[in-house]
Amino acid sequence: MQDTEPTLLREFTHQTAATSLAIQTTLQKEAKLREKTAKELVEFSQLITERKGEIPIENLLASITLSMQQSRQNFVELNNGLKQYPDASYQLKTNKMVEVLDGGYQVVTQHLEEILNMEPSSDVTVSNPIVGYNFNYLQPEISVLGDESGFFGNSKGTFLKAAIFHSALAMYGRVSIDEFNSSIFHTTPLPNNFRWDTLNPAPILGPYFEQGSVTIIHSGYAFGGHRGELNHPYPPGKPFGPEDCSSAVAKTIGESTGSLSTVDLLRRFRYSSEANRSLVPLKWSDSALGQELQAKLEPVNIKDPQRDLQSGMIYCHRTFPGGIQLNGEGSGGHTAQVVGFFRNKIVTLGCNRNMTKVEGYGIQEYPISDSTDRQQMFFRVKGGPGL
Repeated sequence: MQDTEPTLLREFTHQTAATSLAIQTTLQKEAKLREKTAKELVEFSQLITERKGEIPIENLLASITLSMQQSRQNFVELNNGLKQYPDASYQLKTNKMVEVLDGGYQVVTQHLEEILNMEPSSDVTVSNPIVGYNFNYLQPEISVLGDESGFFGNSKGTFLKAAIFHSALAMYGRVSIDEFNSSIFHTTPLPNNFRWDTLNPAPILGPYFEQGSVTIIHSGYAFGGHRGELNHPYPPGKPFGPEDCSSAVAKTIGESTGSLSTVDLLRRFRYSSEANRSLVPLKWSDSALGQELQAKLEPVNIKDPQRDLQSGMIYCHRTFPGGIQLNGEGSGGHTAQVVGFFRNKIVTLGCNRNMTKVEGYGIQEYPISDSTDRQQMFFRVKGGPGL
C-alpha cells in the first residue's frame, strides 16, 4: 500500500460518513475501539513508569525473555494438544499467540528502552511514542487495514501489546486485567473435557492460562469472533471483544442468532433467485437465521459500481478453487460493510486478519471481480441505512 493511499481512503470515508448514518455509526465503533486500546496501553505505560529504573535493563530483558519464551512454549504445546479436541472453538484453535509472542519479543529486543520512556501525557497519549508504534488516540484517523506505516490495521499493534504486557509482568510479577471490558485481552473457554496433563510435556501455567480457559492478545480480530462462549453470552458479547468478518457484519445488521457466516450470505443470495433456490438447503431457508436474513437483506445486482454501490450495503465474497460451482458453497470467504466505490475499487469497513500485514477493524479495498474462482455478492439492508 502506497503511503498516500491511507490518507485518501480516510478522506473518502469521512466524506461518505457526512451523509451516511450507517457509516457514521460504524466509524463511532471503530473510534471507540482505538480509544479504549490507547487507554489500556497508557495504563500499562503508567505501571512501567512507576517502576522504571528499579531493575537494571539487562536484568529486565532477561526476565522478559524467560517469560515470553515460556509462554510461547506453552502455546506450542496447547496448539498441538488441541488437535485431539475437535470441539475446540475456532477462536481457540486459531489463537495466533505463538506469532504474537514472536513479534512481541522482537519489539522488546529492539525497543525496550523506548518502552520504558513512554510516559503518559494524557489518558490516551504518551510522550515519546516509539516511531512506527504510535498508539496515541486521534479520532479522525480511522484504521486502514494493510497500512504498515501506522499502528492500527496491521499486527504491529498486537506485537507491542505483548511487549508492554510482558515488560509490566517482569516488573510486578502479576498484573490485574479487566478482561470483560478489555480491547487487548480476551479469555476463551477450553473444551469441557480438556486436560492440561494430557499435553506432552504438561505446561507450567503462566499468565495466559487457567484450568478452564486461555487468554489471548488481539487487535480486534479473532476467527469466530467470540461467539459461542458461555462466559460472554453472544449477542451482544463483550463491548470491545474480538470479532471476525461475519460477526462484525452480524452486529452491523442486528442479526440475532449469533451464527452468521459467509456461507449463509451465499445461501441468502442464491435463495433470491428462482433458478438457484434449489441449491439452498431447505433446513436453512426454514431456520431462524434463514428467515431473519430473508427479512433483513435484499441481494442487489451491481451493473455500474459507481452508480449502484451505496454506503451501508453489505459486501461478501466466497472463494471457489477451480472455478465457481453451483453444486458447492466454496472454501472460504469475507464480508464487510460497503463505504462506496473509489478509484475503481470497493471500499469497505470490517474485520480481517492476514498477519502480519492485515489485522483488526478498519477500511479495506477490493476490486470488482469477474474472476472464475470468486463470487462477489452485495446486499441492501432492508429498513435500514443503505436503502
